[in-house]
Amino acid sequence: MYRNYFYIDRVEIVLYQKPRDIARSTEGKLLFRDLKPYLQIFGYFSVVDRDNWSGEMYKYRDDIPEKYDDRPVYGIGMEDNPDADTLPPKRLVIVLSENEKEES
Repeated sequence: MYRNYFYIDRVEIVLYQKPRDIARSTEGKLLFRDLKPYLQIFGYFSVVDRDNWSGEMYKYRDDIPEKYDDRPVYGIGMEDNPDADTLPPKRLVIVLSENEKEES
């Protein structure tokens, strides 16, 4: 069981009276570089490639390499961590792709 750290398995949403305008690098899509500054500094992040569903885990936001910066964000969510015996029970999953997101 994961006991070395205090960990709460949730996503925290902070609301403001005035919306924060997240500057986007490009029109019409959210790139990972635009989202990254808004992620918490510590947390177990799983960055998943939508094209082949492979993924890599990172403990800190700053550990996530710049190779993902120009990739469009397809989704963000929480999922059960398969390594919950040694890591927190939940992890944040960020789904990216090298291909453009098609509008439906």
